Amino acid sequence: MVTKQRVLVLGATGYLGKLLLKELKSQGYWVRALSRDNRKIEPLKQYVHEVILGEATKPETIDGL
Repeated sequence: MVTKQRVLVLGATGYLGKLLLKELKSQGYWVRALSRDNRKIEPLKQYVHEVILGEATKPETIDGL
């Protein structure tokens, strides 16, 4: 059995992040996205397997990633 490579995308709702999510998904990666705002990530959920709400600059919100 082949396991998909896992990728964590920070800045997923930014211009480049959106493009990256789409490309990674199309290439078969398992995608986890970090977002500060659930409303901004909502339209992109079709390209991710998991969404983590938090901020990269606040370690307590991303503990365990």
